[in-house]
Amino acid sequence: GVVAAGDWDADGASDLLILPYEEEPTAGRSPRFFRNEAGSLVEATGNSNPFRDIHGPYDLAVLKDWDGDGDLDLILQRAPVYRNAEVLVDFFEQTADGSLVCQDGLANPFKGLPIRSGVSAAGGPGA
Repeated sequence: GVVAAGDWDADGASDLLILPYEEEPTAGRSPRFFRNEAGSLVEATGNSNPFRDIHGPYDLAVLKDWDGDGDLDLILQRAPVYRNAEVLVDFFEQTADGSLVCQDGLANPFKGLPIRSGVSAAGGPGA
């Protein structure tokens, strides 16, 4: 699986996102999301999990305020199908209500990047 940490709910404490390993995006296993509540990780399930509708396969996840609007967004690098394959990067923007919108086409700042497998598209935390 893939793990990313960041202050998703802007409460000053890092939350945790775990995306399960899936070879097929139709496998239907939702990512697990844990809110940091006073130092304890509490799993957000069902509709309280903002990542519930995201399905892999992904091999990199970054929580970062990419668009500079003050909240974290989600950048996911898709797992390549074969060695030296073109790597696709999905960009999910967090909206004002905390939900996610997958940005396609020109709205995806990573569309068309010349990335091949073995190269990371997004820097890690703080990059």
